[in-house]
Amino acid sequence: MGAQRLAQPVASRLAAEVPGAPQRYLQELADALAARMDLPPGMRVQVHWSADATPNAFATLGGHVTVFQGLVDVLESENALAMVLAHEIAHVQHRDPLVSAGSGLLVSLSLQALLGSGSDSVISQTSAALSRLEFSRQQERAADAAALRALQRHYGHVRGADGFFRAMLQRPGLAHRAPEWLSTHPDTAQRLQRIMEASEAAPADARLTPLPVFLGRSAKPLR
Repeated sequence: MGAQRLAQPVASRLAAEVPGAPQRYLQELADALAARMDLPPGMRVQVHWSADATPNAFATLGGHVTVFQGLVDVLESENALAMVLAHEIAHVQHRDPLVSAGSGLLVSLSLQALLGSGSDSVISQTSAALSRLEFSRQQERAADAAALRALQRHYGHVRGADGFFRAMLQRPGLAHRAPEWLSTHPDTAQRLQRIMEASEAAPADARLTPLPVFLGRSAKPLR
């Protein structure tokens, strides 16, 4: 069973989310970033937008990336959004979802078969597993590095790359809602420190790109 076919239940559900301007914008931004990330021939990332208030984004099998409105709501620039999006695209580029899904998913399906669960249950649990894949620290660091390179090529600088991370760590009430990978583990702290240092090292006159108003953020001047 190929990755595209395996991911189809998830993709179908995500495609049913609210379509329109947000998804078109996210897809265009993803395409622009992907064009600067040296993806293998024939590999394309399909972006989905969800109105869910969870501040998160994730990549899954078949080149699918989902961005939640809750993530957009804590950001103040397109640059910050692009960092998260490029990070997820990098997971697709490195085929991390396929590697991550391998043993865990096969074990899950094997247990379902042994327990005699119905096919509907298998499909449901498979879809859930595919939509929340966990990556190793090495995979996350590689995705960070690829995302920073993509931002440098796209904007000419990496200012704002730390926007999402700063928001999740500093704003009251958000820390407990952070994605599992944004933990207090020392390795994660070092990752975030590298991203913040790269962002702060950008030229002082580097300009941030505002998010479009239709994404739900109020237009405000960016310095």
